[in-house]
Amino acid sequence: MLFAQNPTNNIETVQITERATPWPFIGNSQISEPITVQGLGDPAQIIIQNTGTGPTFDITGSDIILEGLTITSGVGSGVAVSMTSNAVINRCIIIGNVDDGISVTDTSAPIIVNCAFSQLAGAGVRGGPTAGTPEIAHRTLVENAVGVA
Repeated sequence: MLFAQNPTNNIETVQITERATPWPFIGNSQISEPITVQGLGDPAQIIIQNTGTGPTFDITGSDIILEGLTITSGVGSGVAVSMTSNAVINRCIIIGNVDDGISVTDTSAPIIVNCAFSQLAGAGVRGGPTAGTPEIAHRTLVENAVGVA
């Protein structure tokens, strides 16, 4: 895992490399500050495995990017996006979570591009009654309880 800071906009970047075994991650960690979490290489080989409870990533802030990752084993959603977040989730594989792949609530309007959702007990992407409108492009849905709800 590598850490860097973009000098032009002060957004921290965490770059995660491929490895033979999943990167353990204690889930339900709220991300509220601008950050880019970027996989370097094949997303299928950059596995973030939730070893805790709750969603793997709980995004509540703006200017947050998840890119090139496999997100698995969330007790709840793989990614929860709430508050007024405009998160970008790009080239991610979200697989094997107990609930939805991505759960969108409050007035959030994430951009979800080139993501695959598989083996989820809930929907690939689910919006709540007060959720903003997520922008979803080029997605693959396989063996989920619900597609997009």
